[in-house]
Amino acid sequence: MMIPITSLLTFAINIAIPSAAGVGAVVGTTLIPLLLRAGFKPAAAAAAVLMGTTGSLLSPGLSHNAYVSDMAHMSIMDLISYHGIYSLMIGVVGAVGLCIVCWVLGDNKGEKMAEANPAADAETSSFKPSPIKAFVPLIPIILMLVFTFWIPSVKMGVAPAMLIGTIVCLIVAMCDPQQFSKQFFKGMGDSYGSIMGIIIAAGVLAAGLTASGLIKGLIALMVQSKEIAQWGGSIGPFVLSVLMGSGDAGAMAFNSAVTPHAQEFGMQIHSLGSLAFLAGAAGRTASPIAGITILVAGLAKANPFDVAKRTFLPMVVAVILLAIFMR
Repeated sequence: MMIPITSLLTFAINIAIPSAAGVGAVVGTTLIPLLLRAGFKPAAAAAAVLMGTTGSLLSPGLSHNAYVSDMAHMSIMDLISYHGIYSLMIGVVGAVGLCIVCWVLGDNKGEKMAEANPAADAETSSFKPSPIKAFVPLIPIILMLVFTFWIPSVKMGVAPAMLIGTIVCLIVAMCDPQQFSKQFFKGMGDSYGSIMGIIIAAGVLAAGLTASGLIKGLIALMVQSKEIAQWGGSIGPFVLSVLMGSGDAGAMAFNSAVTPHAQEFGMQIHSLGSLAFLAGAAGRTASPIAGITILVAGLAKANPFDVAKRTFLPMVVAVILLAIFMR
């Protein structure tokens, strides 16, 4: 049960920390040594954390939620309410599927290298966890959920919720306000640069595909059947993400080029757009060349391809379910 519990715990934390690499570094440094000590093979320990990195799909801070909601002319929270059950399905199917795969492969039998590093344990032994500080990153999420579902008269957007959370963080941390503000704006700049870079790169790719005539042919094929559109909107971004190692680039390119034409083949923009980036996240989780895969594999001293072997099949099942049920 440690495998699915680790995945679901990572999934929950990834909602508050939407960066896959960020949550992998935070959770992996704690749970991977724990799983190794419990007797799991390194690849299984790394895969358990990797499988939970789809939790960011439920985060209002995820760039895809903002991009698709703007395209569909709806609020971010309304979009999350629409695809929330399917995002949870990916997390549950991934956790349960990984548990089955690890059981079949005998990953609970462990290996000689499945040992925690005593020196690392000695270095972190002075750390004292703070439940209050651990709770602070959840404040923006809680504020948006409360005001969206229980107090709808108050319009709580992403920016106000994040600013309130930041103020609470400053009060709880009791740190130098000058250094705090520098780190705050540095984080904003890095995030903005990364997101804009992805959007620009996806736009260039979409323009190239359009100029080559590929997008026109793809749309003509999708117009023939809604089923073709659904399978194309799921399998396409999934395969691109596996090959590219990024769940953002493939899904963003698809949503830039194809999703605006969703109504032409009997679908809604918010449904096709959500399907594309959910499938893209699943593809990234199944990719051996994704940055987060390499990160958790390094923490466990495992081969990234061995890690991806354990996440690939559950993610394929999740994408098939998305194509069948997501309308």
